[in-house]
Amino acid sequence: MLTKCLDSSNIHAQGIKFFIDGVFGSATAAVLEPYLSDGSKGELIWTREALVEAISRSHAAGFQTHIHAIGDAGVAAALEAIELADKSEIYFPVIAHAELTSSELLAKASALNVNLCVQPFWAQYNGLLLSCQHHLGADRLGNLYAFRDMIDSGANVSFSSDWPVSTANVLRGITTAVFRTESKEVTPHNPTQAITFEEAVDAYTINSRELLDGIAESGFNLGSLFDAVILDKNLAKENLDGFQATKVISVYKAGIDLLVQHHH
Repeated sequence: MLTKCLDSSNIHAQGIKFFIDGVFGSATAAVLEPYLSDGSKGELIWTREALVEAISRSHAAGFQTHIHAIGDAGVAAALEAIELADKSEIYFPVIAHAELTSSELLAKASALNVNLCVQPFWAQYNGLLLSCQHHLGADRLGNLYAFRDMIDSGANVSFSSDWPVSTANVLRGITTAVFRTESKEVTPHNPTQAITFEEAVDAYTINSRELLDGIAESGFNLGSLFDAVILDKNLAKENLDGFQATKVISVYKAGIDLLVQHHH
């Protein structure tokens, strides 16, 4: 029987994670068009019937559905199962990564109130991304991480790090989301999918809060304790050089400045 773990005031286990496919690096993420390297279409780990039943049982027990889906066929299968499963009365379902999508998939995610939990730091031409090119080809590689399309579709988009797979440094994630690169020496990855600084901050903050708080309880309340990071620049007015030179002045946790506490 499924039960929720509420043993800590700091850790709240509210979700069950389902892996529906693999990753591009090993050509195991489920794709609609075959991989160029081996002609396969990756792997779908769940049958539709089994995943629908698992999601329905998860929701009935009060858990949130959190599905790892990377390829476009994986995202399609996740959305289909979410659509067919019994709905949660508490939480919207989450699809993590959603690296390869389409306008049709994003429209469906928006219609189903699915939260797309994506990793902005990955949207740059580095060793990790380029290692997938021989599997995907240049066109699909360039179409990954379509954050502009996600937001414009009306889908709920939240940012995360997937740490320790990649850095947990939020400023590096925001920089990559806004410029699609971290360096002027590296060609931006599909700059048409760049988003604004304000949109990136929302994805890391209020959108992630709504993902965790669920349907019934979301947003910030006046007078409540807060978590915040104070920077020395207004990044809405800075170029890439300004982003790179930004310093953190204060870090607040539950209203307490941790940097002041640390120095004292």
